[in-house]
Amino acid sequence: MTLVQKDSFTVDLEYNEHYAIVHLPKVDKFTKGIYLDMSIVFEDMKEFLKVVGYDHVWAALEPTNKPMIKFVGKIGLTFQGEAEDLNVYRGDL
Repeated sequence: MTLVQKDSFTVDLEYNEHYAIVHLPKVDKFTKGIYLDMSIVFEDMKEFLKVVGYDHVWAALEPTNKPMIKFVGKIGLTFQGEAEDLNVYRGDL
């Protein structure tokens, strides 16, 4: 399901009783505004997921999505492995 729809990016959420997986967009170039906006959105989303009972948030990214890989590292997600041709990251809530 689409969790956040903005002019500059969209964030989708896939979830079940065990996992909350965020599908982050491909961003060719981060502007300061996009970075700040995504940081706020991600922090709000983490708070929501914590309230509804998740311990972690997972993110699935294309391995070629270098700007987003850098972004998830800055917001505290760590690389866990690969699945279905995507890099998988996990962050504590």
